[in-house]
Amino acid sequence: MCDYEARGGRLVASASIALLLLLGVVRAPAARAADAATDVVETEEAATQGKDEVPTVEVVATPIVEPTVTTRYGTQVSTVSESQMEALDARDLPSALRRVPGVTISRYNHVGSYGGREGGAVIIRGMGGARPGADILTMVDGIPKVVGVWTHPLMDVLSIDNAERIDVYKSPQPVFYGNMGFAAVDLVPKRRTQPGFETRLSGAYGAHHTVLETIEHGGKVGPWDYYVLQSYKRSRGHRPHSAGQVEDYFVRLGRELSDVWDLSYTFVHTDSWAEDPGPEGGPVPGRDRFGIRDDMHVLTLSNHSGATDGHVKFYWDSGHIDWPQFDVEPFNSVTDYDNYGLKAQQTVYPWEGGEVILGFDYDVIGGRFAEERPSGDAYEGSEKSFHLVSPYAAVSHLFGEEDGWHFIPSAGARFTDHDEFEDGWGPQAGVVLGKGETELHANYAHGFNYPGVYAVFQTESAWHAGDAWQQLEPEELDHYEVGLAHRVCPGLKAQAVAFWNDGENRIQFVAPPPPPPLFQNIGDFKTEGVEVTLDVNPASNWSAFVGATFLTEIEPEELPYAPEDSLSFGASYRPWERWRFDVDGQYVSDVFTTNPRFPGAQVEVDDYWLFNGKVTHTLTQRDDKAQAKVFMAVENIFDESYEYRAGYPMPGTTLTAGFEVRF
Repeated sequence: MCDYEARGGRLVASASIALLLLLGVVRAPAARAADAATDVVETEEAATQGKDEVPTVEVVATPIVEPTVTTRYGTQVSTVSESQMEALDARDLPSALRRVPGVTISRYNHVGSYGGREGGAVIIRGMGGARPGADILTMVDGIPKVVGVWTHPLMDVLSIDNAERIDVYKSPQPVFYGNMGFAAVDLVPKRRTQPGFETRLSGAYGAHHTVLETIEHGGKVGPWDYYVLQSYKRSRGHRPHSAGQVEDYFVRLGRELSDVWDLSYTFVHTDSWAEDPGPEGGPVPGRDRFGIRDDMHVLTLSNHSGATDGHVKFYWDSGHIDWPQFDVEPFNSVTDYDNYGLKAQQTVYPWEGGEVILGFDYDVIGGRFAEERPSGDAYEGSEKSFHLVSPYAAVSHLFGEEDGWHFIPSAGARFTDHDEFEDGWGPQAGVVLGKGETELHANYAHGFNYPGVYAVFQTESAWHAGDAWQQLEPEELDHYEVGLAHRVCPGLKAQAVAFWNDGENRIQFVAPPPPPPLFQNIGDFKTEGVEVTLDVNPASNWSAFVGATFLTEIEPEELPYAPEDSLSFGASYRPWERWRFDVDGQYVSDVFTTNPRFPGAQVEVDDYWLFNGKVTHTLTQRDDKAQAKVFMAVENIFDESYEYRAGYPMPGTTLTAGFEVRF
């Protein structure tokens, strides 16, 4: 074990050298990264997939991201907490996840996401860029949050203001999350768990006439708890016609029915719009605003006891998209979607060291689409929903002791009955082996991704190809992963993971002679890589991390959104009780963009380095009932010229100043 306080100066120097050495790996060939070592620990929120307690160090300076952890099912989770989102000065999901190792993003507006791809997206190890449809699953409290017709996420309806934390699964999750689960992001909502009340007010103003405001309040009285929140963001944008606005409302009401049973209701409403400034130097789009409204309802009945834990969640998510466009005439692309169903899961502990998870999902995904044109509406009558019924089970067993030698094998499978496409299985298996501060994990998963309702609309109404969409099959992905972890001491953790992804049946657009054009399962792809991370807490008043992902093989070479090298890093330092300094940064190598579903149109975007910082000053004493602070945040400190989409330059150095009051 390490006594940091006794050896503070020497350990700070050692940690700094370790950081510099790992930073140097980025300059080396990707193959050298495979020799790096890393660490795996357990988080308290891997509860539904197992957890182990490990020694912790209380630090005043919270790291920019939590260490990546491994569940007892051999799969890894990266978590970004509420305090870390605050340290990042994050305003939306892409900015909150931009420093998670292996995660890259796409956007081109200061506030608001335009559409669902280059205008605002999250990509995990090369997954997440396909449109229409998606291959990563975005969720709120474990409930799918996607546009039912186009089957992909929109960032503006995934508000991080409501989130207590964000869990990122960087590998396929076929058993626990099912369809679209080549990777997964889950926003876990806020709730008040302790008796009493809390209130938070915050506001900020920044460059490009950006205004940010949040009001939230929670309480717990006897068996009742509640949490309400309202937030507003608006900016004129850094370019003409790049303005955006996002409004968010959140309500959670809970009731303890007994020592075992709880009932809660969650409601989320978002209303947003964003503009498209068009490529730099080109004409500004004449109809350039993308707007969306969304309402989500979740009713949860949960149980917690020493012998079993579980829940049943009933959900309904509906939304309306209005997208003015122009081709030969002005028209409005209108989407109305409805997703609903239930999620049931029960975890039992039938023998000492054993855990069995049984689950059942019923999902209805779909809606209506139309193009409202002066010459007559297109896609008239295009309304469709898919029904998926998915039972699943997983089992794991702990041999040995958590603080000594331990071995945890696990296996599980999900069966999906689809009302239109062939039924499918999603198996996975994993092992965890360790002793003390060292742990090894490995897993295999077979993920699947069914075609969305978009395939019906475009095949039948746009291309007039009848029921040709019924010939489509699910996209598939075989994932293999092995990782080694070592905790040098409570404040120094390292880990390395090697992974292999082999995908097939990717849905792609083809236009054969003679017409009509079609979607077909003709795309295969492969990625192999190494991810290394180092988390350092050398003293109670500062912490740092660095993570790097190297894709050592990419097939095809122009696979979109799959950079060969990406690096994220950050540090938090509190030199005095009332002052805190946060810095973070990212490097992404050259990467191809555009759409994997439409091959042959890839465009390369240059590599970039980004550095950001935030200074926070607390105005009150630690034991004051009310806490107040002010802050100054700087994005793109060195005024880097960069872009996520070719022709769409991002803002230069951007300043924001604000305040926060809690009581």
